[in-house]
Amino acid sequence: MPIIALTAHAFQEESDRTVEAGMNDFLAKLFKPQALYEIVERWAPDKTTPTTNADSTEDIDTESSHATPPVDIEGFRSMMREVGVEEVVDATLAIYTTEAPKTMDRMVAAVDAGDAEEIRQAAHSLKSSSGNIRARRLAELLQELKPFGRDGNTDGAKDVFPAVQPAYDVVMGYLADLA
Repeated sequence: MPIIALTAHAFQEESDRTVEAGMNDFLAKLFKPQALYEIVERWAPDKTTPTTNADSTEDIDTESSHATPPVDIEGFRSMMREVGVEEVVDATLAIYTTEAPKTMDRMVAAVDAGDAEEIRQAAHSLKSSSGNIRARRLAELLQELKPFGRDGNTDGAKDVFPAVQPAYDVVMGYLADLA
């Protein structure tokens, strides 16, 4: 999943630092909505890219998710409307459905391998993007996972991770149903 740095510093060395830190792009505050739109468009997947098939969500108990959707699409749309870029909502969701599975695969492998740094990076990336699209429960669970990666406590990560996978599957299934 592409990571776009949003910073108050517009200097070239700040841009270079964000790229060195593993981010994909850079946007300096105060930015115009058109600048945000252009960055999202740059990183949006090709419209012919297939979305993830979420057949694996069939066995997940989603009874509690009927009252509150796992992704607050209308809240996300409203937020984007307020900043004048509602037209990027669909592209942002397309990026998420394309990139989140890659990040989740990295996290699964990191948890299995006991790779604390990769757990931290993948959890941070997926937490941020999930929070951005208003997949709040998934973002909360990923926030719980991050400290274990940061602290090198891979056993703690293995204890928390079983709650992350089903929440992720529910989000991906919900987004697939919207497509």
